[in-house]
Amino acid sequence: MGIHCAENERETGSFPAPQPREENENSGEEMSIPEKEILCQLLPESDALPYPLHSLAMSRGPSTREYELPEEKREEIFRSLYPFTPSLSLKDRVYDLHQGETFQVKEYRVIRERNRNLLVSPFYPQTGGTVLDWLPDQNTSLHVLTLPKVQTP
Repeated sequence: MGIHCAENERETGSFPAPQPREENENSGEEMSIPEKEILCQLLPESDALPYPLHSLAMSRGPSTREYELPEEKREEIFRSLYPFTPSLSLKDRVYDLHQGETFQVKEYRVIRERNRNLLVSPFYPQTGGTVLDWLPDQNTSLHVLTLPKVQTP
């Protein structure tokens, strides 16, 4: 999975802000469909986490379900759900391609969709950024992300 960006953007960690959507563009459509389809190819279906779920209203499209995660379990949960190696630290800052803003990894959210627990950005309800849309910011070293090797029978 490669990411192309201009040389000065790579050096400074700044990226162009996403273009605003027109008010009615895809207003009834579920957000992040391509990302969810990719994540479904990468991640097997899984049991629900043992935490309460609540409805999460989206800026457009249908609502989703978000977990209420205990603060003391956030690192363990992140480690179990982050699909790439090497893993990020909860202290790292990443850039959300959809929102055009950075956030600290510890602010992640987890939603339950398509029989999977999906990592998303704190901006997910507004713009739909999933873990696939996170780039390191200028203070976080760039990692080449790879998928862990899957054992085949």
